[in-house]
Amino acid sequence: MKHWGRNNQDLNFILERVKQKLAGWKANLLSLASRMVLIQASTSVIPAYVMQCMALPKKLLNDIDRVNHNFL
Repeated sequence: MKHWGRNNQDLNFILERVKQKLAGWKANLLSLASRMVLIQASTSVIPAYVMQCMALPKKLLNDIDRVNHNFL
């Protein structure tokens, strides 16, 4: 279900929250497996809450994936 009238700027808070969550961790001090678990446990919860009500734009999902990939 697409909610008309919403644009990417309205949902940028999701990307910012994901960036803040990962910024508090030192990626170079964690193993690869630890980083994967951290990404799955913490950053996947933030957009999932909003996705219960609406579909997120593909650009936003791609941006979240890019942030997660850069952290990994």
